[in-house]
Amino acid sequence: MAREIAPTPPGDVEWWIGAHSDAALDRAARLGTGWYADAGIDASIAARQMSGYLAACERHGRPPGTMAIRKDVFVSDDGDHARSVGDRMIDAGYRGGQPRGSVAYGDVDAVTEQLAVFAGLGFTDVIIRTMVGIPQDEAVRSIELAGDVARALA
Repeated sequence: MAREIAPTPPGDVEWWIGAHSDAALDRAARLGTGWYADAGIDASIAARQMSGYLAACERHGRPPGTMAIRKDVFVSDDGDHARSVGDRMIDAGYRGGQPRGSVAYGDVDAVTEQLAVFAGLGFTDVIIRTMVGIPQDEAVRSIELAGDVARALA
């Protein structure tokens, strides 16, 4: 006897489509329920892409839905330390040479300020990841402090 498993989700499923190019932004607007922006962009590129995505949504008669962006962050109790570490990593070509504005680092207030720029552009969600290469104890503390950033942004 053949057995079949066909689980269904408990509710609607959102389809966030990652997009960077104009054609991909159009596809995200046409087919997705949201757009997932590239982690390696700064605010000026994010603003241009947001404009393109919203224009594509309008062209297709679709609501924008979730507009999320991922950011690499390093939050520290010591802002000077975080800036020193972050600057050193950016200068060394962090993740293939991402621009300074594509990552957020510093103390809670500084990181909140850096990420608030993306909320100001219209992003509904900021997904964070601790910067690659941060020592584990500092990465764990960064995650703890990210909760303070989230509360400040809410």
